[in-house]
Amino acid sequence: MAAVRLAYRHVFHLISGPVYAALVLPVVRGRNWARVTISFLPGGQFIGRFVVWVLFHTSGAHAALLAGWTLSVIVLALLWIPAASRRHFRPART
Repeated sequence: MAAVRLAYRHVFHLISGPVYAALVLPVVRGRNWARVTISFLPGGQFIGRFVVWVLFHTSGAHAALLAGWTLSVIVLALLWIPAASRRHFRPART
């Protein structure tokens, strides 16, 4: 079971790392589709952390999960709530 957990973690990071990296420039350029895409990724991770919470019963893992949940909420809030963020992602008017 430990090998399965380890393999899942490596596969997840090998896939999600490049996806996040590929979304950096479109987000900086104000592409709304990138904001939506990058919002679904931590949203999925937020839900997936509940599974990890159940699988790992150590306080260190739980502390890391709490930090991850907090970071996900902060990033999602910064992408959607501030007026400056909404202006940044507003479609260009021609």
